[in-house]
Amino acid sequence: MSEKKPSGFFENACKIGTPECAVFFAAAAMVLALLFLAFGFWNTVLVALIMLLGAFLGGVKDKKQWLKNLINRLVPDRNPVPYREQDPEIIRAVRKATGASDADEEAPEAGETPAEEAKETPIASQDEENADQE
Repeated sequence: MSEKKPSGFFENACKIGTPECAVFFAAAAMVLALLFLAFGFWNTVLVALIMLLGAFLGGVKDKKQWLKNLINRLVPDRNPVPYREQDPEIIRAVRKATGASDADEEAPEAGETPAEEAKETPIASQDEENADQE
């Protein structure tokens, strides 16, 4: 015989769409409303925060690791993402998507910056630019 696991109230209490879930959340809302009426808003908020602190202390096994993960999610990395023009992987992906080959234009070396490239190429004078426009 196959043993069928009995489905109790608490197993279905947090499955959205079940009657047990509706009863559970209605009871939770009633308790919250009674707390508001009995203690007031701010006292109820204080009770809820203390309950959350207790749930955290009792429910999280490795609190230091949890805190590190939280900080890492909230604070961005110190190493900034390189600019699009400086990242060789992005340059290769753009060339591949546009159909350009690596022989068309060499990617700048890691130490080479766009400012160094500008020093190497001569800059056209204003007269030549004005002549091209006419």
